[in-house]
Amino acid sequence: MDEQTKTLRFEIDGRWSVHEMTQFLSHTRDLYNLSILLKVVFEDWHDMEKFWFEFMRFPPFRKAWRWRMIHPSMMPFLGAGVPSVPTDPDALARLASFVYPQEELQIRKIKYGSPGFSDLAGAGEAIGHIKDFVLKIIEHWVARRQTNLENEERELKNQKLRIENAREFVQLAKDCGYTEAETRRLLNWVDEKQETYIILIENGKLRKVHFLEEKTNNAEPE
Repeated sequence: MDEQTKTLRFEIDGRWSVHEMTQFLSHTRDLYNLSILLKVVFEDWHDMEKFWFEFMRFPPFRKAWRWRMIHPSMMPFLGAGVPSVPTDPDALARLASFVYPQEELQIRKIKYGSPGFSDLAGAGEAIGHIKDFVLKIIEHWVARRQTNLENEERELKNQKLRIENAREFVQLAKDCGYTEAETRRLLNWVDEKQETYIILIENGKLRKVHFLEEKTNNAEPE
């Protein structure tokens, strides 16, 4: 996986509630963590048995392992074959942090205003996955305003786009050998997160998304 740190800028506008900003940041983090874990499973699936054994020694699971007790959040990983990826945000964050402790999604800068921006930095491949995902939503919903489709036809196009976008995001899960049911579970979870961006875009609060050029002198991006 490309571990080079890149900064993604979300251009924002309008007035945001605390709830909106919290959801935006937390759901972006969740999708970023999912992207990291799917890539790890895809690249290192042959080492997963060793990975889970080592993970059981990581707090808060060390004590449970010593007493041969299993923490509930680890249950999905104990079956045969490719381990199930958790959709609980905390469990997902713990796993991503364990795999890539230096690649946690970071806030570089937030400028709240009209317009404003939110700069988030993370591992290049994972943050790029987020950019492509959100960009497709923005492009569709902005273009939608310029068309005069009937409500029913517009809704069908919206649903088709959402499903396709979520399916592309979890495509690695299918490539890793996950079952159709497991892939569908992740797809539905991603689509729930997608709703957050759609609402913000429809309300004119999320306008653009793009990478910032990293400065060689380690200065903060403008």
